[in-house]
Amino acid sequence: MAKFQAIAAVSNAIRCLLADAGAETPGPAGTTIELDDGAVRRAGGEPRVSISLYRVLPNAALSNRAVQPRRPHPPSIALDLHYLVTASSADALTAQELLGWAIRMLADTPVLPAALLNAYRPGLDVFAPDEDVELVWEPLSLADLHVVRQLSPRGTSSRTPCSAVDRRHQDARRGFAINLQAA
Repeated sequence: MAKFQAIAAVSNAIRCLLADAGAETPGPAGTTIELDDGAVRRAGGEPRVSISLYRVLPNAALSNRAVQPRRPHPPSIALDLHYLVTASSADALTAQELLGWAIRMLADTPVLPAALLNAYRPGLDVFAPDEDVELVWEPLSLADLHVVRQLSPRGTSSRTPCSAVDRRHQDARRGFAINLQAA
């Protein structure tokens, strides 16, 4: 069962995944990869990929399990995390290239392993060695599209969901669950 730092660890893992891929793949040279809370709007046209956590919801499918009396530890909390991944640049074509690159990198790594997730704080194991986070793409609803427009009025956007699953239990009935959406 992941610790309370799991949400921040997932956000950092996504940022690190893209930042590390940017150092190894041609195309996004000089691109800033950042976590963004939507509060700061930057001026200028430097290439940028931003990752914003815009919604956290309980995952009912993973949370609806039988209550076990006298458990030695608190029950796990299954969550869906929804991220907005935006790309911006001085021109639309470069922003679209960056967005395509970010989508490709995330799609090529559909599971974030515990080693990457635990890089959040050295020495602190937020996730157990057999826990990971699965990235899953979802379409935008109209309500989400409205949120996207508020968070990213000038950027190019896409979205993916992710689920973190305890691999000891392939049915994902226990453990930490996350649904990442790169919108």
